[in-house]
Amino acid sequence: MSKKKLLTVAGLMIIAGLVLMVSSGLNGASRRVVIGGNNGASDEKKKGTVEIAEFDELTIDAGDVDVYLEEGDHYGLEYYAREAATPEVVQDGKKLSIKEPKKQPVTVYFFQFDINLKEQSSYYKITVPKDIAPIKVDIKNTDDLVNINGVDIDGKVASSTDDIFISDCTSSNLSVKASTDNVTLNNVKLGTADIQAGDDINISVSGKQADYALDLNTSCHDDIMVNGARYEGEYKAENTSGKSIMAKSSTGEVSITFVGE
Repeated sequence: MSKKKLLTVAGLMIIAGLVLMVSSGLNGASRRVVIGGNNGASDEKKKGTVEIAEFDELTIDAGDVDVYLEEGDHYGLEYYAREAATPEVVQDGKKLSIKEPKKQPVTVYFFQFDINLKEQSSYYKITVPKDIAPIKVDIKNTDDLVNINGVDIDGKVASSTDDIFISDCTSSNLSVKASTDNVTLNNVKLGTADIQAGDDINISVSGKQADYALDLNTSCHDDIMVNGARYEGEYKAENTSGKSIMAKSSTGEVSITFVGE
């Protein structure tokens, strides 16, 4: 048999094995096929906490973990992750920085796949007490979601390949970008906001429509909904109040609802 045919057969056998492995994993069992290595860190996920003090500026640089920022009864950081993803935390006064370590380069002799469809996702969860002043944030996540609930914020929130959820908060100046997925803002009070998403944008604003300048756009001319009224491709409204919402979707819909005070 020729070398080319041998490589083709080997490739087909690997693909067939992976398909069988995925099918076997549907019952939630964890199966491992050894075709790669790691840097010696444990693959087992563990829950841990990091002691943090009061902060008013927060920078997060994450990649393979979900990020949660939510109201709690104290300032705290909880994580659930593999050893290699244990967060690097630096606090300088009231400036808090949380970073997921970069993966270390490995000499690859084989690959390693873990399949467990019921396994809980890794996460970093930051809690802050109720009724604090808005936190200045710069949150970036490469591969996973960002969820902010009950914490007033100003600044930037971005995810390259997953959803962003923000609810029950006030923001005077907010920039949100989900490059390929959805953005959901639920029951938020906004001053100025610039929202971009690869897919759908859904916004529920605690306020009156008449108080806002609006610039809503869908690049693919999908639907725009403003308080239940449907528009195609674009919607603009001028206002001199200083409040404004810009929302642009590349491939999805834009929907905005105002719940007047």
